[in-house]
Amino acid sequence: MFTRLIMIAGLVVVAGILAIGALVSGDDDPTDSLQTALPPESAIDEAPPSEPMGEPQLVTATAAPTRESPRATPTPRPTQAPEPTARPGRQSPTPAASQPTPAAAHADFTGLWRILDTITAGTGRGESFAFDVVLEQNGALVTGGTDGIQITGRVDGQTATLTYRQPDLGYTATFTLTLVDGTWGGGTFRSSVNAGTSTLHRLP
Repeated sequence: MFTRLIMIAGLVVVAGILAIGALVSGDDDPTDSLQTALPPESAIDEAPPSEPMGEPQLVTATAAPTRESPRATPTPRPTQAPEPTARPGRQSPTPAASQPTPAAAHADFTGLWRILDTITAGTGRGESFAFDVVLEQNGALVTGGTDGIQITGRVDGQTATLTYRQPDLGYTATFTLTLVDGTWGGGTFRSSVNAGTSTLHRLP
């Protein structure tokens, strides 16, 4: 019982102390508590002034440009040039029919000739014989001879192919003689018994 009284008395004492402390703290200068609540003057001075509010700006949203995917351009097909229309032009004149080239003029064997034969093969090899004949030419045909000798043949260009006959002796031969400048020529001969070279000289 006594202990309970002591505890109550202690609580009363504590309550009184708390009340006195509250009164003492209420007598303090209210400015001191205000100063502790406000920031120091240096901080106020250094604080940047607030920018004046300007007119409100109208912010418009710009749509971002959209990229269109490139469309495939069709490759143009090459156009074929129209074929040129054939114009009726001048026809090249038809070349005149080529006229046959005239045959080379025949050499003229008409006249008196001396023929010199040199036997190179057969009977009388190494011997030479000369005889004179008169020839007459009509176009390409040649005839002539002398006593006991008959000559016939043809002329082709500058060359005469002549057949020589000597009936009394039974001798025949073939001469191939070519004129060089109309006054002399040469060639070969071949008979039934021998052969050789011949020269031909025109006599006055």
